[in-house]
Amino acid sequence: MITDFVLLDLGLEEITAEPKKHPLGRFEHWAAGWGTDAESALDSMLHHMDSLDYNIAGLEHRIKNTWNPSTVEGDGLQMYHLILKFNGGRE
Repeated sequence: MITDFVLLDLGLEEITAEPKKHPLGRFEHWAAGWGTDAESALDSMLHHMDSLDYNIAGLEHRIKNTWNPSTVEGDGLQMYHLILKFNGGRE
């Protein structure tokens, strides 16, 4: 189970841009998601975490309880970008 986390909502970024560096700080792991909008970026991130065998049970609900996603959408040159820094997850 994911014990604690912080979601970095980076919004729209150029697809060709260098990824921004975000130190982990007190967190052990990170995951990222990209999509045409905030919801698809979240789905991408959760799917990727699940494919790596992280226990994401209840995580989407926990994120959505504190996150106010943007309604902007990418235009083909930009994608919506999220990063989740977290502890736990592989039980």
